Amino acid sequence: MNQPSVNSDKFQVLRTLVAISHLDGQSCALERRYLFGIAKKLNLSAHQQRQLMEELDEPKDPLALFAQIQSPKERGWLLTSARTLAHADGIFSSSEQIMLDQMFELHMSTIDIDAVIAAVMRDE
Repeated sequence: MNQPSVNSDKFQVLRTLVAISHLDGQSCALERRYLFGIAKKLNLSAHQQRQLMEELDEPKDPLALFAQIQSPKERGWLLTSARTLAHADGIFSSSEQIMLDQMFELHMSTIDIDAVIAAVMRDE
């Protein structure tokens, strides 16, 4: 029986976070604990777990992974989680700051801000 997998946007968020954890040149134990905590909550398939473990050793381009996330909600979750992750080791490097800024700019360029404001005003 196939184990269900988490949806692709949520998995992309986790893959992007893994890549971000390497931006300062290392992925420390606190960052990995944070990532594993998220992974546990997502109920990844065996295939997704294997892929994630591979990417912990050989991370992908975080901006390219981020660009594949379609949901504005998941992108927002990633931006919040990425900032927490980047500070987990007590060092917020310039490479982390630059990447988060690029992701924020990409996110803002793809959302309809008027629709977001209207949704907030309707209390959605």
